[in-house]
Amino acid sequence: FYQTQFVKPEPTRKATIPFLQPAFASNAAIQYPRDQPLPRLKPGTVRTREEGLEVELELTYKRALSKYYGQKPGRNLPLSDYGDFRTRCPVCEDQRFENNIQLINHLYQHFDQQQQQQNNDERQFQSNSPFEQITTKCSHCQSEFSNPYFLAIHIDDKHMLEMNEYQCRICEQRHTSLLELIAHLNLCHCGLEMPYFCEVCSFRTSMHADMIYHIDEVHKSTRYFFCPYCFLAIELPFMTNSSNTLNGSLAYKHLLLHFNKVDQGRIVQSKFKHCRKCILHIASMKDHLQRDHLNIVDGIKATYYDEENNPDKQSDEDEQYDDSILDTSSSLPVEKSSTARYITPAK
Repeated sequence: FYQTQFVKPEPTRKATIPFLQPAFASNAAIQYPRDQPLPRLKPGTVRTREEGLEVELELTYKRALSKYYGQKPGRNLPLSDYGDFRTRCPVCEDQRFENNIQLINHLYQHFDQQQQQQNNDERQFQSNSPFEQITTKCSHCQSEFSNPYFLAIHIDDKHMLEMNEYQCRICEQRHTSLLELIAHLNLCHCGLEMPYFCEVCSFRTSMHADMIYHIDEVHKSTRYFFCPYCFLAIELPFMTNSSNTLNGSLAYKHLLLHFNKVDQGRIVQSKFKHCRKCILHIASMKDHLQRDHLNIVDGIKATYYDEENNPDKQSDEDEQYDDSILDTSSSLPVEKSSTARYITPAK
């Protein structure tokens, strides 16, 4: 008898450009609306150097938004791909769901809830599934947008400075100033970098939330399970030849691959790795970097600045996971009697 632990894949994100300092004070006495130009100066007055630099940085960033981030439409799917496909949870067994997205949310909750229990968190459980957190409404001005991509572009264009939030939309690193964010995008990314890729229809986007929204909008009520950690698409088999209920065992077995297994005190490391250029947890880092981290237009590859490690070090990692675990004929061992703990791994 042994107990099994699983380590949750949750990278930490922080800026790694130590030599850059903010060029202007963040607590300036006068704050102008970001959607309007600065007012004309009265005769005899002079705009301060800090105000001028702030305006120039903002204009530079706004002009470059379409060069930093992008979307690439996917192909249309045939109507035969959609259907009234019910799904079954392999852990609960008797619990069934109306579509594949509900199954994704439910399986994600299994891991989140177990982590909360092991951390002795007595607060009421709330799911952190990314499919339940997507919004297309601006919290600052209440404007509605067609998808999270255009919402993010709107926020960066209209509200970034007044909200004082400087975040890279590709890897979700947060920065302390607009200058630092611009430097990060130029040093660490290559422009029109769209690492979030849909294996079913070839849709691409620069933003993780946009891919989640795409899956929910385009691929709901299909037979595909989409991993929330790496976006691998798995076509789920039917429970029986005459049933329209999909077996979720393959989905659950794949999710287990993203966690480190601790068996009798011995840690078996997951072969999936955190990508430093986006927020995916990837099986084959080399293939991911070559396919997804490049300028979609001209093929320029992205580099990553790191003061401690070689920028190309990560591309040498070519870890593969065992595809046999996705064998549709194999049974799923679910140890209901064992306890599972979820611990944020050290980077």
